[in-house]
Amino acid sequence: MDLRRTFGTFYDEVLSIITRHDPIGIAGVSDEYEPEVDAILPRLSEAESEAAARRIIHEEFVRLFDAEIAGPEFRFDGIAHEIWVSWQRHGAEIEEPYETVCPDCEGARACDTCEGTGKWRGGACPFCGGDGICFHCGGNGFITDWD
Repeated sequence: MDLRRTFGTFYDEVLSIITRHDPIGIAGVSDEYEPEVDAILPRLSEAESEAAARRIIHEEFVRLFDAEIAGPEFRFDGIAHEIWVSWQRHGAEIEEPYETVCPDCEGARACDTCEGTGKWRGGACPFCGGDGICFHCGGNGFITDWD
């Protein structure tokens, strides 16, 4: 999923907020917090309050680092507040992704070029790399798309 496409300028705002607060002390490295933003943004729609957003943000930092490095949830109060305010402002602009059956394998999960064999014209299939798994959906039978 291309989160920058989905979330537009909100993605960059969240990255800027987290980088400015630098909760782990790694902001000196360019775009160091992109994996955290990539983990947080798809879950924000679960949040019905600023406190719920803080919980999600903290959970992702714990998952991506560990509980000791992330520290207690209250350390994320300022980050959560700024992200929540921005989320409220941007929410209507964000294009909601949805899951749909893969158009290549039609949910079968196998590469449609080699029909799941991994072989093509006497060699490895150039589309799936020889593993027989649909290259479009990664073998799960579904893709994330946008309206």
